[in-house]
Amino acid sequence: MKHKIRGILAGILAAALLLTPALAAGTEQAPQQLPDPWAYSAIADSYAMGLMDDNFTTYIQSPLTLEQLEHMTGIVAAKLAALALPVNPNAEAAALVLDTTRGGVMNALYQECAAYAMDGLDGGTAAFLSGLGVVQGDQSGDLALERAFTYQEAMVMAQRLILAVYDANDAGSKGLLWKCRGLTLPTASVPRRDNGYKC
Repeated sequence: MKHKIRGILAGILAAALLLTPALAAGTEQAPQQLPDPWAYSAIADSYAMGLMDDNFTTYIQSPLTLEQLEHMTGIVAAKLAALALPVNPNAEAAALVLDTTRGGVMNALYQECAAYAMDGLDGGTAAFLSGLGVVQGDQSGDLALERAFTYQEAMVMAQRLILAVYDANDAGSKGLLWKCRGLTLPTASVPRRDNGYKC
């Protein structure tokens, strides 16, 4: 009797082992996406601001979508509104291209700032964001405005903008912005992507 039970259990175990690879093949998970080393310093603040969530390893290196851009600009708008800055009397909805290219993301972030009276807005998108230290080009200064953006790049740009505007208005010392500490990143062997641009 014991031998029959062992035989049955062994048969069930063998069948389970044979079926496991077939079942796993049907539910294959996408590889984990990790941020590039140059973006590490922005991760904790971005998480605290709501620019990323616990599932960031499923999308951080993926191309930015218009829905994600809209979510990001909504967060930027809320953070700027919390500053209670004077409204820009000359604010008007400029006909800027808003898309998921580098230039489109810059335009979207600039438009959120243009609603308020801020120094440097008259110079236009690139000059304003460069002046705040939000955007940087390659060694020759090229901003590559037509290049498609990843979620990571747009997130870092939005995070830099929020911090720069808060710093310019001394709002961090007033407790309007707080920093997240102790966020641990998952580790994996991921080749470093460095296209010469640091957002």
